[in-house]
Amino acid sequence: MQPKKSTKLAVQLLIATTVSAGTFVTVAEISRKVGIPYQNLARIAHRLSQAGLVNAVRGRHGGVCLARPAAEIRLGEVIALFERNDCKGDTLISQTKKIQRRDEISLVLAVAQDAYISELNRHTLADIARNKSWKRLRI
Repeated sequence: MQPKKSTKLAVQLLIATTVSAGTFVTVAEISRKVGIPYQNLARIAHRLSQAGLVNAVRGRHGGVCLARPAAEIRLGEVIALFERNDCKGDTLISQTKKIQRRDEISLVLAVAQDAYISELNRHTLADIARNKSWKRLRI
């Protein structure tokens, strides 16, 4: 499965906040450093904030920072937030009644998506941030 562009941008934003060592960093700073249009990143930051993955503060000294330690944020949690269409982030089990009304291919795809998210949940944001190529994002 190939992640959506918004999913990739969300991971980049989270990595940038991870390497900023717990301080608030503005979306504009991340946008300039990573080369992502501000409007796109602001929308993603808002969604991550609503999901409780980042804390967002408006104003002169505002910005975003991780809402909890990077070692506690599972990659599957982030991916599910942006990739799940029908299930809205819930597991297959909680969506059984909706899926039973659909054709077999929907059920197969939902099972595959759950397996995909489950595998990604074996990795944390801290695991990805340890990769040396992300060090250049330090803001």
